Order: sequence, then C-alpha cells, then structure tokens
Amino acid sequence: MAWSGSLGASCAAGSSITFTPDTTAQGAYTVSAFTAPRRAVYRFVLKGSGGSRYGVSESGASCAQGGAGGMTTGYLLLDAGETVYVGAGGPCSAAFVAKKHASSLAALGAKSSLYFVAGAGGEGGANWGQTYNMKSGTGGAGGGASGGTGTNVNGTPGAAGTQAGGYAFGTGGASVYTNVSDTSLRSGRGGDGLYGGHAGTGADGGGGGSGYVHAASLSVYGSAYANATSQGGGAAGGASGSVAVSCHAEAGLPLLYNGTRVTKLVYNGTQVTRLVYNGTTIF
Repeated sequence: MAWSGSLGASCAAGSSITFTPDTTAQGAYTVSAFTAPRRAVYRFVLKGSGGSRYGVSESGASCAQGGAGGMTTGYLLLDAGETVYVGAGGPCSAAFVAKKHASSLAALGAKSSLYFVAGAGGEGGANWGQTYNMKSGTGGAGGGASGGTGTNVNGTPGAAGTQAGGYAFGTGGASVYTNVSDTSLRSGRGGDGLYGGHAGTGADGGGGGSGYVHAASLSVYGSAYANATSQGGGAAGGASGSVAVSCHAEAGLPLLYNGTRVTKLVYNGTQVTRLVYNGTTIF
C-alpha cells in the first residue's frame, strides 16, 4: 500500500500524507487504515479515478476518453489512535473514507458506513468497423450530487449515478459488446460512486458515479469546517484516484499559562496528549 509524506505526533501545520492505490486495474481497489497520531481536526481530499478508455493503453480514433473523476473535501475530528479506512483504485474506481474496513466501496454495503466519497468518471466507448465514422462516446465526469452523463454516438449514453440512486450502490454498470453492420462496438463502463453510473449502449460512454459527504459541515469549539463534493476536479481520464490527509487544526480550547499559549504539557515526565475538564476536552 502506497503512502507518501508524513504525519507525526506533533502534526505540524501543512504536513500531510497521500494514499495512492497499488492496483491499476479497472474497478479494483486498495484499502488502508489511517490512524490519527494526535487529537485534531483532519482534512481529507479525495480524488476519484478517471474513467478508462477501452484497453487503456490502446491508441487510435476508435477509442474515446473516459470522464474525469470527482473531488471531495471533508473534515473529521479524530482522537489520538482513532482509525478510519481510506480506499482508491484504478480507472472507474471511486475514492472513499469509511468507518470500517471493506475490500471495495460496494462491499461496504450502505452509506451509513461512509464518511466521504469522490465518484469516478465513466469509461469511454469503443468502435471498430466502417460505420459511425469510427466515433465513440466519452465517459461522464464523476463526483458531485450527480455524476455526468456519457456522450451519445449511436445508442444510449450511460446515465449518471446520483446520491439517491444509479446502477448500484458503490459500483457502475459493466460495459457490453455488440455488433452492428460488421462493426464491433463496446459501450463504456459506468464509474463507481455512492451510486455508480450506468454503462452506455453501442459505443456510447458510461455515466459518472456520484460523490458523498456524511454531513454538510463539522463544528469544533465554534469553528466550522465545510464538507463538499464536486463533479470533476479529480483524476484525469485513465488515471487512478487518491486520498490526501492533513492535520488541519487543533481540536482543543486554547490553554494559556501566564498569558502564553501552551503547546506541550508534561506531567511527571510524560507528555499529556489529552486533558479533559467536566467531560470536555480542553487540550
């Protein structure tokens, strides 16, 4: 599992780590645990994967590009040692932050297990033959309350996944081969999301999957942090997704000694990581 960067116990401002998946396979996932090094407000920036072009490495005008993945930014208040699970994958895979471990977004089973999702772009269609001027539909972008719809060439473009429904929870519809007038067509796969996009028909592009945030905002000691998901802005077509985590803000009330703010508290030679007064964490 690929983590880059560092978040130490001091959680210095601006420090961050980024998770990228091991797999580059379409619709596949890598999932890892993130354990908070200290009590703080953590910022998560999720980039859904872009939709693949059929064959990914294949070149030529007969293959259309996939849609861009979506982007989601969310905040969580985590205690030292508290763990959440992040996932991302190859083309057409969403990026997510979850309350429990699962092998993929779809395997989580319900949005109650999720904090955040950045939807994936839909796959582009493919066309081999003499008809339709070798055109293929592009995939729709992922993310937002609704992903984007694929583009139409000779059939029906893949409808987008929304936060209310789509092809299925967590996954997009599978592509389909057809043959028309000695022309071979392959529709684009739908992108994964909270609800995945539908596949196109003919050589049309698949729809993008939707994004998700479990709450509109987080409020900590009077400071508000807005959670948001947007269509596009994630990984480009064919590229894998990612999840970046940063220690965004302290999660306790300011603690002063003789007018100077205390940044480190030691008791009997041991550094104190949490101080509670009347049930409220103040440091």
